[in-house]
Amino acid sequence: MFISLSNLQPVYRRAEAIVLFGSQVTAPDDIRIESSSSLSTIISLVYPNSPPVMRTVSVTPGVWDSSTQTVAPLTSNAASFKFNFLDTRPEMVSSNPFKVYSTGGDTITAEIGRAHV
Repeated sequence: MFISLSNLQPVYRRAEAIVLFGSQVTAPDDIRIESSSSLSTIISLVYPNSPPVMRTVSVTPGVWDSSTQTVAPLTSNAASFKFNFLDTRPEMVSSNPFKVYSTGGDTITAEIGRAHV
């Protein structure tokens, strides 16, 4: 998922972007700063697994303190909006391994992909 914000304090590390879905904090490892300037900030992130429900998404920039290895949130520059995610991807209900591959070798190759919409 991508979030595009304007007039947000620029963020340079993913730890400086504090993102909440309702009360659930998004881990910094699930955040990627695509670009950030005083005009615009674009963040991509992994939406937390949860049932479809209207949530308030909050993005708060922070300032990294290298001496304490912590982020001081700039709460006066936070942004928030309502968001409802509906996962329409088909769900894999079951798998029958004997129908997926056949004998004839000792190597099995699997290609797994994930599309971001």
